[in-house]
Amino acid sequence: MSNTLIKIYMGLINRVGFLRRFRSKLIHNVYSFNSLPITKVFPGIGSVKIDLIGLEYKYLGDDGEIITSPNDMVAICAIIKHIGAKKIFELGTALGLSTLQFVKNSDDDAIIYTIEREAAQYSKTYRSYFLNEIDLTPEQIVGWYYKNTDFKNKIIQLRGDTLTYDFGLYYNKIDLVFIDACHGFRSVEKDSHTALKMLSEKGVIVWHDYNIAFPDVIKYLHRLSKKIRLYYITGTNIVVYKKNI
Repeated sequence: MSNTLIKIYMGLINRVGFLRRFRSKLIHNVYSFNSLPITKVFPGIGSVKIDLIGLEYKYLGDDGEIITSPNDMVAICAIIKHIGAKKIFELGTALGLSTLQFVKNSDDDAIIYTIEREAAQYSKTYRSYFLNEIDLTPEQIVGWYYKNTDFKNKIIQLRGDTLTYDFGLYYNKIDLVFIDACHGFRSVEKDSHTALKMLSEKGVIVWHDYNIAFPDVIKYLHRLSKKIRLYYITGTNIVVYKKNI
């Protein structure tokens, strides 16, 4: 990539990043509940050291949205390390970039379960991501980031729609559930109900994309916050629930 293209690309990144932070701040002012820095929600977490892979870059979707925020991933991985999560369940694998971070920042004996719908349903969307112009087949797309790494043996890839999948095997066993599948209201609601059933005694749920780009996520979490105690982690796009921590 030429220097000119790099400058244009980084300029776009910075501009989109500013707009996203601005509109996120706007929406949090309207809807936010228990907005706290992560060190207040998880005392002692500040000493945790995180090692991210591949997040020196930010990837853009068709609409100019930043796909993955390093701030979000730092926060989630810090929580994984802080609570000593041994079983992690990700709802929405996508390219597997988040999955890879969870593996890297969890104990050697940890297991990461991750579920995604059939690859063919996502080929058009995920091929549009900034992936150094690599042409991926539909089957390559799901979990692309972790498939050729040494960490893949810690990952169990499941296939199915979270609306209809039977999660009974995982009830009361999962230490951290990451909700980042379909962002429609019905899906967020169903995934949240599923996550609450899966939690272990020290379990934590993390919802991604709490920002104005996904109004159904905001709407549902605002409703859920009237029933259980939720925390918006300031400086991120995540909301968390702690079961007994």
